[in-house]
Amino acid sequence: MMRVAPRQQISRIILPASVALASAIVAIVAFTLLQAREDARTRALREGENIVQAIEADVARNIELYDLSLQGLQEALATAAVAHVGQEVQRLALFDHAASAKYMGALYVLNATADIVICSRSTTTDPRLDLTDRDYFQVHQYRPDIGLYISRPFKGRLERREDRIALSRRRADKDGKFAGIVVGTLRLSYFRDLFSRLNVGQHGVITLARSDGTILMRHPSAEGAYDIGGSFKGMLIFQRILRERSGSFTARSTISGVDRLLSFTQIGELPLFVAVSQAVDDIYAEWWLELSRSARLRSPSL
Repeated sequence: MMRVAPRQQISRIILPASVALASAIVAIVAFTLLQAREDARTRALREGENIVQAIEADVARNIELYDLSLQGLQEALATAAVAHVGQEVQRLALFDHAASAKYMGALYVLNATADIVICSRSTTTDPRLDLTDRDYFQVHQYRPDIGLYISRPFKGRLERREDRIALSRRRADKDGKFAGIVVGTLRLSYFRDLFSRLNVGQHGVITLARSDGTILMRHPSAEGAYDIGGSFKGMLIFQRILRERSGSFTARSTISGVDRLLSFTQIGELPLFVAVSQAVDDIYAEWWLELSRSARLRSPSL
């Protein structure tokens, strides 16, 4: 019987062991890289949700404070004591400090024909001013149940011509008929400044929209139909946001064609939704660098 040389026996043992060890190392590296990829997504998901929650809390709080001013104005106008004093005394009695906050415009009282009855910042108004075309006026004429209404974006006529929205409530006479509105404006720079302080990655986007799809703010801004005043109505991604109201999912943007991780929520009980959209390439940028580095280390030197 032919005996195997000791060297051949060692080779037969070492070769399979080396292959097994190399395979184990590859498996460990692969597992580590896959875990790092999952960790990157989990971290991005958590950051997106945190940003959405921070925006929701800030916007809901500020709109609630402004709405309380509108409701207080409604109630005060209904009292006989306010109705029988001079206009300057009315202004002092009716308007609180919310009307002078940084991003808040003036508060107005309009009658049933959209004439300005009282303004928080002035005792004189332009009689030629026609506000009957504004959606924040028209909606209360035909929808007595609407409650607080958040308007479409518009350029101010009464104040500096910059983008803003109006918050309005209906006024009713003693018979419940339409008697006008109380309304205040909010500069859209409030949302722009808020969003610009948040880091959503190099290609990330933060969007605020009404439930009808109207875009109130997009940061960074876009051109055309998907910037302020444009609409997401009919888009499948936005329909999913409306349906689920809060959550996260990954989808390809029909606007940019970029794969994105979206985190979104409704702003309290308001007809507003905020979405934070992080580009998948940004999320995995460091992971790809690590993958390339690992590939170079495993490659044989030339």
